[in-house]
Amino acid sequence: MKSYIAGIVLSSALVTGTAQAELLINGDFEKLKVTEDNQSGAGWAKFDNDTMVGWTARNGYTEVWAGQGGYLSYDGAQLVELNSESMNAMYQLFPTIAGNTYRFSIYYDSRYDYVEENEWPGEYFNVSMQDFDTSDILYTIDVLENDEKDSWEELSFSFVATGDVTRLSIEALTLIDVASGILLDGASVTSVNNEFEFNDGSFLMDVPSPLAIGSLALVLMGIRRNKID
Repeated sequence: MKSYIAGIVLSSALVTGTAQAELLINGDFEKLKVTEDNQSGAGWAKFDNDTMVGWTARNGYTEVWAGQGGYLSYDGAQLVELNSESMNAMYQLFPTIAGNTYRFSIYYDSRYDYVEENEWPGEYFNVSMQDFDTSDILYTIDVLENDEKDSWEELSFSFVATGDVTRLSIEALTLIDVASGILLDGASVTSVNNEFEFNDGSFLMDVPSPLAIGSLALVLMGIRRNKID
């Protein structure tokens, strides 16, 4: 009995670590520093696909900002402008397990404020998850950027993987002009397979900590001793 409970505690510790593991590389766009690695202008840099960490861009480069124009990032000091000089797309492959559920999230912002009584010329972008081997679309959504700069909004959804490699695509669908652009930050993919599902379909987002499960194990061992005594 003691060995069995100890195994539960150890397994739970491993599960907790797995549930919180980040599957994307450089989702906060902080791996390469604009001011140190490749400064192209005051507060921004273009990193080509051979240099950029984690991401591949359709146009061959990714534009990273660090304080450009006074814009604030959501996470850390840097963010990405998706369109840059023309319509662009970003891709990343990450490992998955067929049948497991994953949660994706990213924050997006606009370069401009909405002016009342004027038509909002917001730009659209698409986010999709695709099985790498079969090219099957696992999830796709079109998003309109928000209408207030420095007001980050979160996009999040869950999807079920069908293979061991999944492809994330973030693609601009419209471009107002080269001085506009969709701002992105804080991209993340994590496994949610160790959540507990309730009858109403909701999920418990936090996996019990090893300390909490360890305390439960001590209580169970105490009960076991009392029964033996």
